[in-house]
Amino acid sequence: MKTLLVFALSVFSSAAFAAGDAGCGLGSIIIKDNTKVMQVLAATTNGTFGSQTFGISTGTSNCSSKGLVMNEKSAQMIAESNLPSLKVEGARGNGSTLSAFGLALGCKEESLDRFGATMKKNYSNVFGGNKDASQVVSAARAQVSSDSALKQACSNG
Repeated sequence: MKTLLVFALSVFSSAAFAAGDAGCGLGSIIIKDNTKVMQVLAATTNGTFGSQTFGISTGTSNCSSKGLVMNEKSAQMIAESNLPSLKVEGARGNGSTLSAFGLALGCKEESLDRFGATMKKNYSNVFGGNKDASQVVSAARAQVSSDSALKQACSNG
């Protein structure tokens, strides 16, 4: 019962980040029916695939980057919501969560390969130890600022 309550709260709280009952994300694209049952299914789809996080930070998937979650808070939100995945993808130097993180830091899409390579090369500085989400964001910003090409390509770095 406790698990069901946590699931229900997460579904409805994730919908609060964007317009519409289900919010933005994959669910809002594939499910057009506005009945409550279908909107819950759309919100569940958004939560399951993590498409809201990516959509909010990039302004895609029916999400607006000017909504409740401001651009400057997107990197923090992505890190807090996806820290384990972010660490794995940071070690590899690529992945959708790492790309969303780079975009949230202000990096242009064409610089994401370099951003990923920089995160991989500097993994211990950015993700090492028991860094929390705030420390990861600060360390990633520092790495972006210390790389001349990324500093130019990432407006918020």
